[in-house]
Amino acid sequence: MKVFSKKAFTAFYEEVKNKFPYKDVRITRQSFNTKWLLMNTNIDHGIPFHDSRVVLLQASALSQDIIQHIIMRGQGVPLPQDFTVVVDSMVGWGRSINAEWYYRFLDYLDYIVCMEDLDRRNYSSRQFCYDVIHMRVHQMLNDSFEGDHEAVARTRQQWVNYFWESVVPQIATNDFYSMAQNSFDFTLGMIDDEREATQEYIARTMEVEPVVSSP
Repeated sequence: MKVFSKKAFTAFYEEVKNKFPYKDVRITRQSFNTKWLLMNTNIDHGIPFHDSRVVLLQASALSQDIIQHIIMRGQGVPLPQDFTVVVDSMVGWGRSINAEWYYRFLDYLDYIVCMEDLDRRNYSSRQFCYDVIHMRVHQMLNDSFEGDHEAVARTRQQWVNYFWESVVPQIATNDFYSMAQNSFDFTLGMIDDEREATQEYIARTMEVEPVVSSP
């Protein structure tokens, strides 16, 4: 038994069809065809670095009728198809890599889907991958160079250049895992190089030239 009418769905669709993210979600007759829903739980999760109250729900866990009912009541937002690869990776692998990264990712998703004026012509799948990976890279740099803002800024810019000049041309955006792992390997290499350069600089400054006595 349907929990919503065709008329109700049509009215809702007419209201949101030109709004992000609904306009980027596939429609099949009387349903939004999505793999993931971003659900607003209205529950404080008690996680210091997790500001929003959202969770991800895999649509296959519920019937299509229930999913549409949730969307139409504003309890959940369907995510576009081109977000799926990133979400799939973050739910499993990303969360196991670093919980803070995962929850910041949820906050970012919440921010993105609330941007009604998001210009999808300029916000590509590549940009989405970049933004999510950048969160973790920046976290890695801050943890490694705590208090050294110049080192963080310098190595961050190196990674930005590397990502757009080397990662994007070589790896398809439907392979988010490889894009992220490649970036993290590069970042670890930068951290090692920066530390080695710092140690060499300290060693040079510690050298004391011998004092020649007067005859």
